[in-house]
Amino acid sequence: SAPEGVHLVRDDITDPEMDVYRGADLLFSLRTPMELYPFLEAMAREVKSDLMVKPVSSEESPSWGELINYSGVSFYVLRT
Repeated sequence: SAPEGVHLVRDDITDPEMDVYRGADLLFSLRTPMELYPFLEAMAREVKSDLMVKPVSSEESPSWGELINYSGVSFYVLRT
């Protein structure tokens, strides 16, 4: 169960239900395989939401976004 005020959704990123994401301030994906990055980027841009991705390994790097290191943990952030 999610904390109060948090809405969790499970969806197929290769064929997303876009209405679920409209109005979101941030999309977050944890340990995302690199081949799914283009789908996440397209969705974030379409719904005009920021995107934060925690990659599977530090060797993976998307063609978009900014690398942010927070307390030794790396994330890629795309601000739309």
